[in-house]
Amino acid sequence: MPIAVDLDNVIAGTDSKIRHIILSLCGIPLLQSDIQSWEYADALIAKGVDVTSAKAIIKQTFERFHEVECTNVEPIDGAIPTILNLSEAGIEFVVVTGRPKTTRCEELTKEWLRKCSIPDSWLIMQERKAEFSSNWSILIDDAPHHANEVAAAGTRVLLFDYPWNRSTYHALIRRVSSWCEIKSCVLELRMTQ
Repeated sequence: MPIAVDLDNVIAGTDSKIRHIILSLCGIPLLQSDIQSWEYADALIAKGVDVTSAKAIIKQTFERFHEVECTNVEPIDGAIPTILNLSEAGIEFVVVTGRPKTTRCEELTKEWLRKCSIPDSWLIMQERKAEFSSNWSILIDDAPHHANEVAAAGTRVLLFDYPWNRSTYHALIRRVSSWCEIKSCVLELRMTQ
């Protein structure tokens, strides 16, 4: 069974791009440590922005990201060489993302994958990852809701450690902080299966 790898904040350093877009839209600088929940609007609210304005800014941010900026993101350190190395060693991967399945976003996402030497045929655009998790041996993700749902369905999860997922715990969830650590975990888990 393949290993499913989330795209944003696991392969691609999306958080810094999102925070940059927010800054350009409203002038409020956010640090990664300011993002304490899955909702970026919560960080803006904590900075004094009213709820309606915060939600509007975040809606505009993600529209801009998904339709224009998602090809302008740097890979997470070690992600691409590790995935390609493990793939060459015979480990099968799929790249699963909750990005909206619009034609433009899908085209830009595939373009970014090709630019990083990852086959765009690996791409699955699916918001509800737990619906497919029985087809995967492991999910590598950063989203607390995906991690919890997939683990509850019985699939192991490697959860990339970020401030927004620090309260996520489950027996099948293992927290990781680098692609070097992910590689070790994948090889260890493959040997025990």
